[in-house]
Amino acid sequence: MHQTKFNVQLEEPPFVGEPAVGISLADRISRAAALRPPNRASKLVLLVLVGVSLLTLGTYYNSLSGGFVRDDRQLIVDNPMVGKWNLETLKLAFTRDSWANLEPEVAGDKVDSVYYRPMFLLALMWGHSVAGTNPIAWHLIAICMHLLAGILTFLAVYKILELTTHEANVSLTLMSAFATAIFVVHPVQSESVAWISGLVGPLSTALMLGAFLCYLAYRRTGAARALIGCALLFLIAAFTKEQTLTLPIIILACEYSAFRNQETAKASQRGKIVLINMTGAMIVYLVCRYAAIGSLLGRNQNLNFPDDASLTLADQLRTLPTLLLHYCKLVVYPADLSLMYALGYVRRVNVGDFWLPLTAVSGLAALIIYAARRSPAAAIALIWLAIPLLPHLNTRAFVSDEIIHDRYLYGSFIGVGIFAAWLLWRVSLQPAIRASFAGAVLLALVALTVNQNRQWKTDESLWTRAAKTAPDSRLVHLALAALAEKRHQPGIALAEYESVLTAHPDVIDALNDFALLSGRTGHWPEAAQKFERIVELTPDKAIAHFNLSFAYAVQKRFGDAAREQRRAIELDPNGPLANEWRARLAQIEKAIAEAQISDSKLR
Repeated sequence: MHQTKFNVQLEEPPFVGEPAVGISLADRISRAAALRPPNRASKLVLLVLVGVSLLTLGTYYNSLSGGFVRDDRQLIVDNPMVGKWNLETLKLAFTRDSWANLEPEVAGDKVDSVYYRPMFLLALMWGHSVAGTNPIAWHLIAICMHLLAGILTFLAVYKILELTTHEANVSLTLMSAFATAIFVVHPVQSESVAWISGLVGPLSTALMLGAFLCYLAYRRTGAARALIGCALLFLIAAFTKEQTLTLPIIILACEYSAFRNQETAKASQRGKIVLINMTGAMIVYLVCRYAAIGSLLGRNQNLNFPDDASLTLADQLRTLPTLLLHYCKLVVYPADLSLMYALGYVRRVNVGDFWLPLTAVSGLAALIIYAARRSPAAAIALIWLAIPLLPHLNTRAFVSDEIIHDRYLYGSFIGVGIFAAWLLWRVSLQPAIRASFAGAVLLALVALTVNQNRQWKTDESLWTRAAKTAPDSRLVHLALAALAEKRHQPGIALAEYESVLTAHPDVIDALNDFALLSGRTGHWPEAAQKFERIVELTPDKAIAHFNLSFAYAVQKRFGDAAREQRRAIELDPNGPLANEWRARLAQIEKAIAEAQISDSKLR
């Protein structure tokens, strides 16, 4: 991978927030070791930590009244793994993809997704043992996890700025506090905090930051426990969420860009040792991942998006400028947020969808890189902003309705916060004016985030909003149909399913849910027709054959029902429903025998 080579020596007289010419990293390390922060600075750090805690709790307090939405019920309420602390459960967690463990009756023994997150599954099991199915308790866990990530962000940013700026302790603390506050309260973070299932972001980021702090500690002291802690926390983070695999790249970029030309030989050597150890930990993760799901990176093959199979690398590359421009908008104008956005693939090169976004993104990137070349602090900001986002730019790993989400930016907001603090302190302002401006920005962000949290209170508020921002999303229409079913409005639900099938005839969930609802309303011929199409599309899915068998049996087509029931058992002979299916096959065969006896009597 090409690494930008940043010039860490100033070409102009230093300004506020920049290192003075000639002061090396070794000098800073020596000063930091010899001169501990004075008591006043220590008290200020404690005050900042208290302030971050209050700010986090105050910003997300209204999310406590929210319920379980979207994936929450599958992950928490209906999670088949909860309460089963045994070797078999641990084996399943580490040898199957996450969704196959959450939906075993659907996945069977096959891979159901590209998500391999065994530690997150174990975290959910622990959370269930503490919070049960109480949504308030789960929301509190999510808030506390975000707070932990915020505190670790402050510590990491403080140590980074200590090495890359020439600020006094008080100013350094305030810069770190402002950067952390941006990370904590920005409205984009609401999806990862107000949505319970989104807590995988704060959890994995906290582990990632813990590993990064251990890296900095080992680089400074050479303590073996710091090296071990770095590798161990990184490995746990990788087993929690795939995005954390970017940490070695972040450290590599720090070593060979922002810290280059300003480091002692010993510190540089320790940095290389850290990278070697993290490489070993990454290999362990990748071996486990490949053994479990047969893929290192993976490409999404969701049956609700069969058309995604035709997407090419060219489609992905054409879409990147628009995608990055939209992410920039989310950062600087977070006033129109939603679960879903009407952002699809760019299928052809044109002015509006490609060249204009490419020009805008290129210009913004040039400015940021220019700043990074002149300031190690800005370089660190760029590293933490761009690298955590890289996995999410592989859009073919997601379904086409979900190539962009607010939560994909969670880790990148560490870099956003550092960059915002660097910019604010770069401008020569009176402390009172700077504090007033920072306070106004944070107050506005808090207000927007509190409002954004309300979207995550119920499925209805969530999907009603999503329908406005992504009216053509098939996921939105499927969710609206499910809501209509809960309200006992089958006509509306069927219309929503029809709207999906009209545009995309082979969406599995639309076919299946339409069929189930048709059956419940007594329209079994229509249900059987949809189930037949599902069997054609997924001939190796046992549950598809079972559903078709059921529809046939209701219509007294017992021969067809028996055939499909036998096929379901053949495909999943030891599954969780296998015994039930065998009992049902016996009933069908009994019905066939009775029908034959009845026919013989009539003759």
